[in-house]
Amino acid sequence: MTFSGYDLGLVDPDNRSNVTAAPPAEESEDARSFVALESTFSVGFGKNMDALLLVPLVWWMCPSVQRLTKDLDEVAPTPGIEPGSQE
Repeated sequence: MTFSGYDLGLVDPDNRSNVTAAPPAEESEDARSFVALESTFSVGFGKNMDALLLVPLVWWMCPSVQRLTKDLDEVAPTPGIEPGSQE
C-alpha cells in the first residue's frame, strides 16, 4: 500500500489553503512538503511459535513424577513408634 500527500506542517501557513485546494507546482517551495509512505503487512508464525506449541505435548507425555525419598523410619526410627504404623 502506498499513501502520499502533502505535509501541511511543512507548508508556509499563508499557503496552506492553496496546497489543500490544488497540488503545488513541482518547482515551488511548497512542493518540498510532499510525503509518500509505503507499507506492507504479512501474517505468519514467529520464529519461536512452533516451540511454544510443543510445550503442552511434552507436558502430557512427561507427567511429573513423585519424588523418590527414603522411608525415614528405615533411616532413623522414631523412639516409641513402631516402623510401618500409621500414627
